[in-house]
Amino acid sequence: ACHAWQKKLDVWKPVIESFGYDASTLDGGERDDFFQDVMRRYAAQRLARQKKTVPQGLAAVRMVIRSYGTFALWGFGREGQRWASIFRHAGVPIPIIFDRHAEGTEIPVLYPSREAVTSCGRVILITSTRYLEDIACELRSYGLQEGRDFMDAGCLLDAIGKEYFKTLFRKTDGLCAR
Repeated sequence: ACHAWQKKLDVWKPVIESFGYDASTLDGGERDDFFQDVMRRYAAQRLARQKKTVPQGLAAVRMVIRSYGTFALWGFGREGQRWASIFRHAGVPIPIIFDRHAEGTEIPVLYPSREAVTSCGRVILITSTRYLEDIACELRSYGLQEGRDFMDAGCLLDAIGKEYFKTLFRKTDGLCAR
């Protein structure tokens, strides 16, 4: 079905189908919108997996993170440590980590009590994938609003991926612009 794709987009067919989509069923504008969405997710995953962050990635991280203000992390397991590293490499400080069990970090770790969480004055980035819904429910019960007062790290990664995508790909032909 590659022949049905626009010029040079067939190169991306395996990437798109690796996300579980059947790329051969799309046509016209629907295909273009779909392609842009999948490639943003691809760029976000690529950025998250990189051991050495590229300058375009750091610029995207800085731009998106600063648009939300100052963050506090909730969770300092593997994902929390990855996010702390991303923030550190981008030169964006994390003043607080909320965690019930974390130890051994130079960033202050606070037990996530209602008082500590509601008075921190920062957007809380939930880095725990295992307890995401439980943490989100707890934050809502404190009167915090999702998207304004707290967010899932996956949402932030999508926003960073969209920004990173702009630097990697030209809109005109879908080719890598590096």
